[in-house]
Amino acid sequence: MTKISQDVPIEETPNDEELPDQNSKTETESSQPSPFKAMTKRNIIALLIALVAIALIIGLSVGLTRRNQDFTNDASSSENPNLDTFDMAAELLDSTPLLSKDLNSGETMSYREYNVGKPNVLVAIPGFFTDDSMYSILAALPQFADHHIIAVNPIGWNGSSRNTPIWSHEENADKVMELLDLMNIESAMAMGYSTGGGIAFHMAHNYPDIINAAFLIHSIPLHGLKYFTASGEQTVLNSLEEAEEMLANIESPSFEDPVVFNEFFKSMSSNPEGFIPSSHKLNTYFHEAALGFVGSMEIGYANMAFNVSPIQTPYSNPSDHLSTLETKVVVIHGIPDTVIPGQIVESVTKLAIADQWAPADMLNFYDDGEGHMVLVDKPYVFGEIYRMALEEKILA
Repeated sequence: MTKISQDVPIEETPNDEELPDQNSKTETESSQPSPFKAMTKRNIIALLIALVAIALIIGLSVGLTRRNQDFTNDASSSENPNLDTFDMAAELLDSTPLLSKDLNSGETMSYREYNVGKPNVLVAIPGFFTDDSMYSILAALPQFADHHIIAVNPIGWNGSSRNTPIWSHEENADKVMELLDLMNIESAMAMGYSTGGGIAFHMAHNYPDIINAAFLIHSIPLHGLKYFTASGEQTVLNSLEEAEEMLANIESPSFEDPVVFNEFFKSMSSNPEGFIPSSHKLNTYFHEAALGFVGSMEIGYANMAFNVSPIQTPYSNPSDHLSTLETKVVVIHGIPDTVIPGQIVESVTKLAIADQWAPADMLNFYDDGEGHMVLVDKPYVFGEIYRMALEEKILA
């Protein structure tokens, strides 16, 4: 606490204003007059005023100091409003084992489960350079307390098999559905973040009897992916060589530094102040996920990630797929997304409805006004949009 003090000058009484001696005193005593006797009435009043002023100043100082301390405490607690969520997510990851099952193909697919036994089953697919750990944040949000969350690592993702190339989102969707069959899951919603949205969409489209809805988070457009070149020009990946070149540009030894990695992901954020601190345990999980993904990257996974294959090129006509869509699909996106710009999704939305590729009531779009990392840097915004979709019975 900071204490403010003030020296108050006391006015000396001139000798000629000394009070007369009314009692008999010794010579020694009279030569050393009492300071109280030496003060005039005016001086006493001035002293009293000064003492009152000092008391007021000290009281004000204490009040302001306490107020500043309260403000500082509030500021430190609100410096990153997501820290409590991050702490809870890290604790969930520490206490939730990574499970796996062997598929009929001989491959292994890993996953984590949260809130097992809850009535609403949600299968969550991660995006590029992430893994199931991303969805620990989902499990920490109150909007998902009644959801049995199955956070899956598809083939090629960290923790699952990487020994065979995957050539499309559709193929990986089949693999995830095989996992759900082994887990005896009869009904679920598919959620996909970024690249994982392509897998979630094909799960919803191809398995409407099991997948009752799809929720795509800042996902790739439904018929291909564009990306920005270093010069800022937008282009389309239309060959395996281009996909391989882009991945080579992303891979870097500097990724091994958790601080560099954290800054890389934070660059996609629309809320850097709310992003995961580089020293946080949750960042350690995310860092491991990215390193594992980079280390396993093969051209087969590049095809899947960017929807590139010798047969189907990006932005080829998807009318055959969308025209038969039987499962509701919710897409949330935002213009601040610099990874998959909102303008692309907006144009795809208009084209899809205008060309009647799908019934209008099967595709629903929400603008969250956030960037690509919304689930990390604005988790409660994401949770509220999900709650809104449920209340509006979009996902019913």
